[in-house]
Amino acid sequence: MLNLKTLHKLYPFIVIIFFSTYFIYQLYQSNQAYKKENAKLLNEIHQLQQKIINDNKIIVQNEAKKQELENQSLELQEKLDELLKDIPCANQYVPNDIANRLYSRAKSIRQSTAP
Repeated sequence: MLNLKTLHKLYPFIVIIFFSTYFIYQLYQSNQAYKKENAKLLNEIHQLQQKIINDNKIIVQNEAKKQELENQSLELQEKLDELLKDIPCANQYVPNDIANRLYSRAKSIRQSTAP
């Protein structure tokens, strides 16, 4: 059996082994927590990437619709100019106050029909 003197010599090793085991366990726990957090963050990144892809699709669709509406506007303006070229009063001067009222009225109509 171990005598007391030998046991005293083993105390530092026992303490070192105990604290080493504790330290390794703490590292293991931290590693597991980091893995969980990493998985959570990777999932969030994936979701954000999907949202960015969807948002970019919407932007492309909106740009295409905007271009289509601009083309329609140009076509309508050309048709209007063509129709007005043969009307003599269409080329006459309109006083500023009347033009401003017409502009304000058209603007309010556009704003009331805007989504």
